[in-house]
Amino acid sequence: YFLYLGALFQAVSILDHREGRGWRSVLFTLLVIMGAVLAARMPTMAFLAALVAMWWTGLPAARALMATVVALAVMTALTMFVPSLRERAAQVWTSEWEVPTTRPINSVNVRIGITYCAVGLLEEHPIAGMGLASVQPAMDACQQGLSPVYADEQYDTHCQPLHWWLAFGLPGLAAFLALFLLPLRLAWRERDTTYVVFLVFLLLCSLTENLLARQWGVVLFAGMNALLFATRRQRTG
Repeated sequence: YFLYLGALFQAVSILDHREGRGWRSVLFTLLVIMGAVLAARMPTMAFLAALVAMWWTGLPAARALMATVVALAVMTALTMFVPSLRERAAQVWTSEWEVPTTRPINSVNVRIGITYCAVGLLEEHPIAGMGLASVQPAMDACQQGLSPVYADEQYDTHCQPLHWWLAFGLPGLAAFLALFLLPLRLAWRERDTTYVVFLVFLLLCSLTENLLARQWGVVLFAGMNALLFATRRQRTG
């Protein structure tokens, strides 16, 4: 998360300022390579999506389209030639899309049971939710009833909007959407590329992790979101 987010901020600086483009480009490249080596699937896809959003926010359409094509080619090459990222990408196609019954498991098939339980619980509590304190015990009971592979470790919903919906009902889902989409709409309208890439990246990462249920995620989002919102006029004039 932090490597890709740092790379995105360097990309914005390269786009907006002529000074220091050389060393910023080197730093950007190093951060991207280190992020690719760590091989986190959703942060990698979110990074690419945030880059594309940055270009379509801050560049003419023709240049944005060209940059998008180049970025897709580069990320495809990284996926092919970085072993750890290639292996993680291959899991999507080689894993059996059913609840695992024996080990070993991976981050793809383990989510089948997680999703099954989260959606099943949501169907029982779609409007008012079941309360934050009840979510994890209910997830544990459901998953352990599905397969013994879930007995050794706790797995949360791995999806922040789904987690808030399940915990707080429709108001929780509405709060999540408002938390991201309202400032994103404002940032897009004001052509604030820094704010756009930050929100797009964390929004997409929240779809596969409970980002705002972790201390580092809350601190990162709350601190940076408040700072970027308060200083947006300095960036956009």
